Amino acid sequence: MYPTKYLPLDEKHPSDTEVSYGYSKFAGEELLNTFTRSFGIRTYITRPAWILNAEMRPQVAKSLKPATQWQNALWGWVPSEDMGELHRLLMEKADDLPLHDIFVANAHDTRAVEPSMELIEKFRPDLLEVTTPIEGRGAFMSTQHAYESVGWEPHYLMSDYFE
Repeated sequence: MYPTKYLPLDEKHPSDTEVSYGYSKFAGEELLNTFTRSFGIRTYITRPAWILNAEMRPQVAKSLKPATQWQNALWGWVPSEDMGELHRLLMEKADDLPLHDIFVANAHDTRAVEPSMELIEKFRPDLLEVTTPIEGRGAFMSTQHAYESVGWEPHYLMSDYFE
């Protein structure tokens, strides 16, 4: 399991990568930061959850079932339109941002049918002490930094597609 230090995750959470896919993302982030430090190039990294377009969301919502185990992806997702808006805001507000920064991109809810705290209690009770309480089906990933930096927040919820 991914070594989780606290929930909701944010940009400051340690990147304890354990697989080559995660390491390649970490290495890419470090490379961009090197370009910023060495040459003053502006670099902004987004860490999107599973990007879902408008056509995919109803299908995904319809296919959701109660969880049978912990999901290291934390049931994360982000609407494609919201992802595009985050990139637009980063470009428009770049002059007001540090030269290098990282932004988590996730919807305000999960792809789980159960409440988030219920999932932690059932599958990862070891995380209860390091979790800031999450209401309802709230996300396990915080987008507070993107909101505070550029005013971004996602507009769609998976529950909008529940029947």
